[in-house]
Amino acid sequence: MNALLVALVLWVSGGLASWLARRRPRRAAWMGAGSAVAGAALAAVASVRALAGHEVAIFAADWSIPFGAFHLRLDALAAAFLLPVSVVGALCSLYGAADPRAPGSGLSSGAGFAASNALLASMALVVTAANGVLLLAAWEAMTLASYALVVSDHDVRIVRRAGFQYLVFSHLAAGALLLLFLLLARASGTWEIAGLRPMVAGATLAWCVVLALIGFGTKAAVVPFHIWLPDAHAAAPAHVSALMSGVMITMGFYGLARFLPWLAGTEIVAGTLLVLGAAGALGAALLALVERDVKRVLAYSTVDNAGLVTLAMGVGVMGQAQHVPAVAFLGWTAALLHIWTHALAKALMFGGIGAIAHALHDRDLERWGGVLQRWPRIGALTVLGACAIAALPGLSGFVSEWLILRALFESALRLGGAVRAVMLVEIAAVAMTAALTVACYARLIGIGLLGSPRREPPSGAFARPGTSITFTLAALGALCVAMAWFPAWFAAALAAPVGALVQAGDPGGVAAGLRPLGTFAIALTAAIGFMGALRSWLVGRRSVRASVTWDCGYVRPDARMQYTGASLAEPIGRIVGTLRPMRIERHGPQGYWPVSASWHARVMDHTVTGVYRPALAGLSTVMQRLRNLQEPRVTTYLRYLVLALLVVLGLLFLPIVVRP
Repeated sequence: MNALLVALVLWVSGGLASWLARRRPRRAAWMGAGSAVAGAALAAVASVRALAGHEVAIFAADWSIPFGAFHLRLDALAAAFLLPVSVVGALCSLYGAADPRAPGSGLSSGAGFAASNALLASMALVVTAANGVLLLAAWEAMTLASYALVVSDHDVRIVRRAGFQYLVFSHLAAGALLLLFLLLARASGTWEIAGLRPMVAGATLAWCVVLALIGFGTKAAVVPFHIWLPDAHAAAPAHVSALMSGVMITMGFYGLARFLPWLAGTEIVAGTLLVLGAAGALGAALLALVERDVKRVLAYSTVDNAGLVTLAMGVGVMGQAQHVPAVAFLGWTAALLHIWTHALAKALMFGGIGAIAHALHDRDLERWGGVLQRWPRIGALTVLGACAIAALPGLSGFVSEWLILRALFESALRLGGAVRAVMLVEIAAVAMTAALTVACYARLIGIGLLGSPRREPPSGAFARPGTSITFTLAALGALCVAMAWFPAWFAAALAAPVGALVQAGDPGGVAAGLRPLGTFAIALTAAIGFMGALRSWLVGRRSVRASVTWDCGYVRPDARMQYTGASLAEPIGRIVGTLRPMRIERHGPQGYWPVSASWHARVMDHTVTGVYRPALAGLSTVMQRLRNLQEPRVTTYLRYLVLALLVVLGLLFLPIVVRP
């Protein structure tokens, strides 16, 4: 616990020092990044000790806030979420220090690193808070710090709009959590989280479950509370998007993992998680496939992976509800392992894609091309991250998604009745999501990084990237490979938190089942390396002649004749159009000598068009009618006053029958 306390002090003091040195951007950046890395190293040490089975670290201090206490508790479950915060947070800080005056970073270096360090400290407090009031305070600090980072480029109108939408949804979630803790504290008589196991049932318990899903699910981007995420992550700078997408959304999953197993481990709750997870994974994968903004592609991919984590948690809760520990262990291990793999791979993708977008001054996929040839290191690391996210064999994403599928198959075999049918549907949903994800990243890499440039890049666009950027991406890529080579070790590290969640059975069997995957990954990597070396040797022994490929009879083929992202996804887009609202603008060739033709399609999120817009339109109608009650007449307000007095007198003097 001492290491964690020192980490908190380093984060806060380093952020403050960075803000005080804001007039010297380079010094402020490295002060902020240095304190972030040092604090993250100490927090990682504390997390590893907790995961290794050492005693639970507890710290208690007086706090003058009513019902509050500065009580911290670092147990195995908290450590499972604090470790990615430390690792990814440190690497994102190094990435952000590479060019503190980069475009798209409207905040000064001092203010930006003050907010970034505050975000790291608040997330650490969220997962270690042992008091409900402290958790709510840390949750609010996390929201405000991340909001400041989202609107860093506040001169742009769309950025301000994205930040406002994020702030509204975050405070709605905070309101739901406040009501949840009020209900739990009233039932248990304490605000200490360890003593909040409620003595409630019936409607009150149902309300607690709903509030937990809204409050924690909004931050975790669980459908249908996800619509803030694509705009917010697209508006933020690259390293901020990596930090938010990689670890901040996991704070919502921490809340679900902390409260749902003992709050309501029933089949209904498990089924709800399974349905929401499958809908989020499949729907977001479809939207990512047809999106043109590269950062929104990654943002929808985050919603996709959040759906997979939610689905895996549903399997874990179902195993607990059905009293089958083997299924529960598989589900919860798959959920926590996928949180780790997604944090690393998504931070790598946001870092690589963000660096390329900054170099090209453009986020439109249709304007990219030829990046891998001009920036081979950044491009290769970005391809590695895409392969990991797409769960290709030999990388970390394959391990966690394979474990999710194994948990679903185990559930279908061990659980009977309607549950078995649900699990079979979930298997099909995960399989379809995996296929769409591969197509999405094949489109992103094939159109954006390969081929020829579709427009002339800005002068000096592909200058040598900063050393800290390359080091950050390389470290994240190495961790993705390490998780694939030694999956049993990482699963064994999660045995303690999963054992705390399930509290029955043997968690070691899951790790043993992953050892063959590690052997397979090492063998596959060796085979790929051998084939690459053999190809280089063969090419080096002969002269290579470059020539124009088959040009279909055109005299002057150019980059415009390449496939575009829209044309590559158009066949699947036709299918998507039957499932989700699609707006198509088609202008075909006109006349005998046509000059131009165009085709543009935009797929709308059905949650926005079918749920939120109608609901907000109805609310606006009701509020307008209430507004019409305001009339600039004294007699109208006198009538309201008389009516209010009559109601009060009736309540005071009329006999009221109270029945038990």
